[in-house]
Amino acid sequence: MTACQKEEMSLTDALERLRRAQVIREEVSKPTYSFTHPMLQEVLYEDIPLEMRRGLHRQVGEAIERLCAGRTDPMAEVLAHHFSEGKEVEKAILYLKEAGDRAAELYAISSAIASYEKALRLIQVHRLTPYTQGDRLPVYLDLLCNCAYVLRLAGRREEACKNADLVLKLAVTRDTACQRAKAMTIMSNIYWHHGEGDKAIGVARKAQ
Repeated sequence: MTACQKEEMSLTDALERLRRAQVIREEVSKPTYSFTHPMLQEVLYEDIPLEMRRGLHRQVGEAIERLCAGRTDPMAEVLAHHFSEGKEVEKAILYLKEAGDRAAELYAISSAIASYEKALRLIQVHRLTPYTQGDRLPVYLDLLCNCAYVLRLAGRREEACKNADLVLKLAVTRDTACQRAKAMTIMSNIYWHHGEGDKAIGVARKAQ
């Protein structure tokens, strides 16, 4: 018996003991387990030492990555959670953007905004200068643009303009021309839908 098989049997035995003790239950519709009461999950989770907890989140995230085999978008939100909790900040940002893009495609605007804003907040909180002024700047600008777009759809004009304005201030090089044009298009749409046609046309011409 291989080490992997032994670990699998050990895990199966442990799950069965927890099920019999009514700590967890097996879901009928999918091959997963859930806690019988949210309070149990919270108490047990908080009882795990912080560094061990972070390590477990990273391991779960890495296991999901392997299972997804490059097709991570359906699991992007889950991956973002585990890598964020595991303090793998750059991976968390990557998957938050992926989750936001997927939500935006499905027109789940609130979810898209939440994912983009979490990613932007991580960049600010951790002062990740490669994103704000280094080689990762295009990723940061894409996040700002995408967030501005869904904020506009949600009717949050001022916040959308703030994000687009920041893009215009930062996108000054040739490799960020695409993001600059996108931000201008968003600004033009905002002006147009608020009856400011002259401003909309002026910005749209600059974006061309």
